[in-house]
Amino acid sequence: MKYLLTLLLAITLAGCQNSQFQPQDIPAAGPYRHDDTGIVFPTTAGIFLRTQIMRFDERARHIMVGYNSELIAQPVVFTAYVYPVPQVSSIGSPADVIAAARHQLVLNHQQQQKQEILAFHKTGTLVGEQPATLDYRGQAITGLRADFEFVEPFAGEVQPIRSSLYLFELGDSLLKFRVSAPASVDSEAAVKAMIEGIAGSAGR
Repeated sequence: MKYLLTLLLAITLAGCQNSQFQPQDIPAAGPYRHDDTGIVFPTTAGIFLRTQIMRFDERARHIMVGYNSELIAQPVVFTAYVYPVPQVSSIGSPADVIAAARHQLVLNHQQQQKQEILAFHKTGTLVGEQPATLDYRGQAITGLRADFEFVEPFAGEVQPIRSSLYLFELGDSLLKFRVSAPASVDSEAAVKAMIEGIAGSAGR
């Protein structure tokens, strides 16, 4: 317990540090590869067209890649994020204690992500939560899928929106997807293919 308390304190202090880096666009005419994960983000895939790539640190370990559907009848906004797993600072702690602290940190991050979505979308409700599986470099990675509903302007009109959060831990990086579309639009197949394609692009 002593080790765990020390680690959690170190984690809390590390989370209080503010980065001075200003977000920047990453110009890329073709597919863009994220070095830490090997994931490649294509310019187009299925119904989606890449609209923006941004980095939030000097080495581009933390990036955001935005996509929009090219189909007027099937409007979907798809955003991918890759960023480092929150670091655990250990001072001679056993490996199992470090692993437990890191796991707890990821669980806390999942809760924080859901709370931030609900705080931003005032009409939002969490309507479902379940494990999600991702094939990454030949391994089945289990993560989180959380589904939300809210009523907001989208595609030129105020309407019910279905929005999903996907979050996966890939070694030292986290892979997150945010997907939003009108509740009347069936985007499951297109989104599933997009997520599988992005994860599968990393190879082995």
